[in-house]
Amino acid sequence: MSQQAEEDCHKLGNEAVKAEKYIEAMIHYTRAIKVDPRNHALYSNRSLAFLKMSQFYHALKDAKECIRLQPHWAKGYFRKGEVEFATEHFADAVVSYRQGMIHAPEDKGIQDAMAKAQREAKKLVKQEFRMPFGGIGVGLLFGLMIVLADEAVTKAPVLTHIILKVLVLVALGALGYGGGLAYRYMMRTNRESLLQPPDLYPDAFDETPETSDHTESSRQEGGEKVRRRSAGAARQKYKKGKS
Repeated sequence: MSQQAEEDCHKLGNEAVKAEKYIEAMIHYTRAIKVDPRNHALYSNRSLAFLKMSQFYHALKDAKECIRLQPHWAKGYFRKGEVEFATEHFADAVVSYRQGMIHAPEDKGIQDAMAKAQREAKKLVKQEFRMPFGGIGVGLLFGLMIVLADEAVTKAPVLTHIILKVLVLVALGALGYGGGLAYRYMMRTNRESLLQPPDLYPDAFDETPETSDHTESSRQEGGEKVRRRSAGAARQKYKKGKS
């Protein structure tokens, strides 16, 4: 593909994004990147396409590659922050937006995005802090319902002694606390999983200029080994045929 073809793919990708055809845009940007793998803007644009497709791992990877190629370009940090915000990594998003503002302090879009990320980061911290204590509340409520039901419904209440009633409340409160901790851990793990590489997609998007040469050489070595084995097998058949 020529430089003109790269420009055409870039243009087609931009048009596809405007038309909200993000898979098509990603394909065009990928073709353009194969021609010009040092073009940071292509990685930025493809990062946006991946983000719209909810392919957060690839979106973040492209944003980081954009930053690596052009560390003084604010939009690369903005793209990274957008991916982190979408996956609820709000504190990381604040850091990325702040880095972008170093290179574009007057950018209103980055300013607004950082302010929003800061609000969401504070809200998330409060929510996570409250989760275990909310679990305690649920456990105590459930325990209280058991105690009251035991007294009101059964003819011979099992929990007759006050100490037994307190132990039931304490046990269920502790169980609720553990459940709150487990739920908080599950939510954090779920956020982390959003940025893990998916298994359903090929490695074509992960190739960088540094790794593609190695991949190509590995393919050549593998092909050479296959050819050698084929030649050896042919010689064995030839010898058997003569004998």
